[in-house]
Amino acid sequence: MFEVVVGLIAGSIGATAMFAARTPEMRSEPHDTSLLLARISGGDPHSYPTLGALLQVGYGAALGGAFAFVTARVPGWSVSTSEWTTAVPDWTLSVPAWDERLWLVGLLYGILLAIVGLGFWAPLIGLQERLDALDPHDRGRRTAMLVGAHVMYGVILGALLQVLTA
Repeated sequence: MFEVVVGLIAGSIGATAMFAARTPEMRSEPHDTSLLLARISGGDPHSYPTLGALLQVGYGAALGGAFAFVTARVPGWSVSTSEWTTAVPDWTLSVPAWDERLWLVGLLYGILLAIVGLGFWAPLIGLQERLDALDPHDRGRRTAMLVGAHVMYGVILGALLQVLTA
């Protein structure tokens, strides 16, 4: 269960990084979670900047906890330690062995979240309509930024799980 708590923390840090990575022109637009809140309430997405940001961090934390729960139970994806010996006799230092699989699985998880986001959430919350209204260059740039932000989230999540559970 410790891994899940660490996953919640790592997921909230990754989600905060995603939020901070938004480009300046996107900062003036309502966040995706604000669009969701507006869709549910029938209100204006600009009315939910703080609640939308908190929902984004909470959503990222929950997905981080789920990621940690699953990866802790898959053989070969958990954090291992290796023994480093020093020149001092009878003294051994245990340090975490960097397991590249965990952050690589995080990267794949981020790609999966981007696909689900663009394929399911974007049409549901009205983001697809906003993307379709953009010219092709801006639409491609915005889509690439969304995918890149989710990849960043996944890599941060996997790397933090590696470091914090060592």
